[in-house]
Amino acid sequence: MNSLVSILGANKPVIATATVSPFTGYKFEVADVSSNTAFVYNYATLKWDGNFNNSSISSSIMKYGTGSISFNNTQGYNNAGSSYLKIPPITASNVSNGLSITFWLNANSSNTAPYLFDFAKNASTGSNNMICHYIPNGSNGDLIFFPDITQSRTYIQVSNVIRFNQWQHIAFTINKSKLITIYVDAVSKYSSTYSIDPLLSTVYPKNNCIVGTTFYPNVGTVGNMDNFYIYNSVLTNAEITNIYNNVL
Repeated sequence: MNSLVSILGANKPVIATATVSPFTGYKFEVADVSSNTAFVYNYATLKWDGNFNNSSISSSIMKYGTGSISFNNTQGYNNAGSSYLKIPPITASNVSNGLSITFWLNANSSNTAPYLFDFAKNASTGSNNMICHYIPNGSNGDLIFFPDITQSRTYIQVSNVIRFNQWQHIAFTINKSKLITIYVDAVSKYSSTYSIDPLLSTVYPKNNCIVGTTFYPNVGTVGNMDNFYIYNSVLTNAEITNIYNNVL
């Protein structure tokens, strides 16, 4: 990382809601990519620490700002040509107060099971992977969430919530009592206590966290994502609504 990147990073703003700040936060603006480092700027750490692989910032489609991240995957992480963003590890201390993941998604239906993110201890399958993907279901899609595929292969399926070729805001919250809530466009679509604890300290750190594909031999994301944030807290509905309305 050169000194110019470090200096520029120090001058960029931190993102926050009225009450909380993410520990990882990518806005995917055109200026957030350094051509010298192939890294993406993280507004939470004030560093270029998101590592691009065959992905790009699109300046022609975005929800907010000047760009979004564009993926065009037909294969998983371990295949040549896979496109993804690798982000910093998630540690046990990062989830000590709970976990919230929020992002904007503009998906299309060209793949059978596009993957949105895979957070794993190791760059492999069966490694306490926390996985999110969707599956086309007629003209819409179902959102699928595995809180920890190693502890339990039981997944959460929220039917008929993905709308193709339009921006939608997706948010997951997990509290210390195993309560998982899933929001689409700031509206709760699922809320229930899960069978296992996906925040258990022994399943961290997640040293290999990728956005846009999976470590499993499946396909990744075809489409765009914007404003990808991760919080060490359980965001309230009001806070998620603020993010949805771009009140930062």
